[in-house]
Amino acid sequence: MTKNENGKQDAIILKTLDELVPRNHIVRKMERHLDLSFVYGEVGHLYSDIGQKSLDPVVFFKILLIRYMFGIKSIRETMRQIEVNLAYRWYLGLTFEDSVPHHSTMTQIYKRKYKDSDIFEKIFLRILESADESGYIDCGTIYADATHIKASANKRKYSEEVVETVTSIKAELLDDINEKRRELGKKEIELDDYNPDEDDNDDEAKPPAPRKELKRGTKKVKVSTTDEESGYYYRDEKEKGFVYQDHRVVEGKNNFIIATQIEPGNIHDSKVLEKVLLQLKERGVDYQNIALDSGYNSLEIMHYFEQEDKFSVIAHRRFGKSGQTKKPKYCAETDTFICELGCVFELKNVDKQGYMSYHCTSNCKGCPNPCFSASEKKKVFRRHIHQHLREDNTKRRLSDDGKAIYARRKETVERSFADAKQNHGLRWTLYRGQNKNQHYNWLLCATQNLKKLCILKSRDYARQMNELDASIFQGFFRKFRQMAFFLFGI
Repeated sequence: MTKNENGKQDAIILKTLDELVPRNHIVRKMERHLDLSFVYGEVGHLYSDIGQKSLDPVVFFKILLIRYMFGIKSIRETMRQIEVNLAYRWYLGLTFEDSVPHHSTMTQIYKRKYKDSDIFEKIFLRILESADESGYIDCGTIYADATHIKASANKRKYSEEVVETVTSIKAELLDDINEKRRELGKKEIELDDYNPDEDDNDDEAKPPAPRKELKRGTKKVKVSTTDEESGYYYRDEKEKGFVYQDHRVVEGKNNFIIATQIEPGNIHDSKVLEKVLLQLKERGVDYQNIALDSGYNSLEIMHYFEQEDKFSVIAHRRFGKSGQTKKPKYCAETDTFICELGCVFELKNVDKQGYMSYHCTSNCKGCPNPCFSASEKKKVFRRHIHQHLREDNTKRRLSDDGKAIYARRKETVERSFADAKQNHGLRWTLYRGQNKNQHYNWLLCATQNLKKLCILKSRDYARQMNELDASIFQGFFRKFRQMAFFLFGI
């Protein structure tokens, strides 16, 4: 039986910090492929030349990158890990004797310097530029989706408030409605312009296209007393509570995140899509194909993609009552409905929401097989003025190209969310306020992209080395054969 020798913990190691960090460690790849020196020029105006020396801005952002890269749950725990982890110290440029910054330093620096800065987004874009220059990004086909992030708010601590709601439509839809009403000899519908409230009247909150106000109303909403900017999220299959939502767009080649937007959890996914795609348009990103789940199956979104001339594939969504077997036949050539008995129903009216009504009292009077209830006098068929867009989407979805594009959603945007929640801390947030969560989400997405960039660069380097070794071996073998033939004639 052997005994552990005492004194090993007091042994003096004559090695440098660089020698103790493994050559294939991820922090070495992060240091090699992301040059953060540009941060000094971006945030220099936020620092003073006099007074006590502040934490190096590059070190500040490297600490945050460490946290998200290794999925550490908080800044406090990140500082504890940096104290004992040699690889983290090497990445931050700290020696064995250097003290680690206090966790409250990170919080105060953000409050005093970066809460109104755009440096978080610039770091995200810098990594994207590096990946694009290396040929790893192809935005021909993109995928968009949203996921919820648990807010730092107790779901039982809230107040109920009555807020004003506005239902609106696009001005272009109103033009189409009035054109159809003129054909029917009906009076045109006039609606007031819809303008956001003064509090939301900024560049990011403005609707992408002019809208018209349909009606105003009120509703009760739950407002958190802890984080007022979070939204109460409730769905049948999901846990209720206050959450934020991360609306994300990824490209189809290597699954790089190319756009992200944080919104309260009580805003539907389809209401934010155009705002997220606007980020791509402002950066000059041109895509041809996009795949979305059934949450985005709305005529307004389909109309947007038709105007942009994009090949959109949106999953099917059931509307109305399930189990309905009697479906009337619509004739597109004559713009009429035909019931089971062959009666023709012509277009009679178009309402302000864009729904066209088809009915005929003479056809339904004395019908032997009525398809309407006893309280109704006639059957009214309804069809939206842009219903052809949903039919076109069905054709694209069932086409070979559409099936191939949509099949990759689970490998791209859904995989991106799964990786972020499992390995990078997206499942919940410790920060309060939409702006603060947006800033740190930029860094989380930047970390995911940086990790992918490091992996792809390493694979390319290994492939190049293998090809070089193979070429060297082939050259050596060729010289050996020439020498053998010269000496021995073989």
